[in-house]
Amino acid sequence: MSLGPRKVVARSTVNIIARDNGAGLSRDIDLLYALFRTRGWRVLVNGRRSRHPGEMPKRIALRAMRELSSLGIASRVMSPRWALNLHLEDIAPPYIPLARRNVLIPNQEYFREFSRPHLSKMDVVLTKSRHAEQVFTHHGCDARFVGWRSMDRRTSRTLHSDATALHVAGRSQLKGTDAVLDAWVRHPEWPTIVVVRQRLGYDDLPLPWTPRAFPTNVRLIDERVSNERLKELQNSIPIHIAPSEAEGFGHVLVESMSVGAVIITTDAAPMNELITGARGILVDVAQSEPMNFGHLARVSVDDLERKIQAAFNMPLNERDALGRSARAWFEDNDHAFEPRFWTAIESICR
Repeated sequence: MSLGPRKVVARSTVNIIARDNGAGLSRDIDLLYALFRTRGWRVLVNGRRSRHPGEMPKRIALRAMRELSSLGIASRVMSPRWALNLHLEDIAPPYIPLARRNVLIPNQEYFREFSRPHLSKMDVVLTKSRHAEQVFTHHGCDARFVGWRSMDRRTSRTLHSDATALHVAGRSQLKGTDAVLDAWVRHPEWPTIVVVRQRLGYDDLPLPWTPRAFPTNVRLIDERVSNERLKELQNSIPIHIAPSEAEGFGHVLVESMSVGAVIITTDAAPMNELITGARGILVDVAQSEPMNFGHLARVSVDDLERKIQAAFNMPLNERDALGRSARAWFEDNDHAFEPRFWTAIESICR
């Protein structure tokens, strides 16, 4: 990290603070990096010109402050150096004094209680969902909904697969994978589902599995797949099963909408903000419990089983109508996001 002693605020420098986790947070960094660079801003990630995947922002900042203190110049760099800090998911306190404005873009299920005292130091909280806007307004924040955006995964080619259903969990254990497998174990006659779930989680520890024998109609991919291979799966398989237990935004859902898939997900916020009965299928919640500032919602396996069977039995014209509606929402959301986002940023930085 390069932190010199000058005290002049760089009016167009933004510092994006997040763990580069190779999943949703990395996509958020990519999105924000591109947005600000397009507008001519100088962009740092965790105080650096180049990204260092896997390093935690707090660790980086604390190490930098220790190094500066040892040189006897810490007090000279604690005045604002940058125009804007964007704290993604949670707050990294050591960075707060280094920018003139501090903005939190939270994932409420990972916003922890010990960060609550730092909320008052945020100039504004920009939320990806109406649910998060309500959560942080309740906690006394100036919370403003801006929404969010995901990548367009649709290809121009027509792709085909012998599988009918897809479940993408990646490195997360909050995608309802056990419920999906429980449903398939009950139905060896169902079409094949492809399950994409890596062996290791974000902490590089093995992800837990409920012990079971996988039926022959479950095809497990438990290694990291390339972007192109994942895109092929998303485009060639018509039904996407995504009973997420929690989402900060829901990239996996929005990417499914971008390809016009039939999406089955959890009837709980924020998942049911993205997916409604007009553009997907919602599954009843069997159990809900707090998770940091959010909630963990586990679907009813019985209802998941019914909704999957209904999707298999659905006439093709009805499936196509749901897919078209999902794609239309994706396009509308994509067009609306940038104006909302820049209106909020300009109001904060003026």
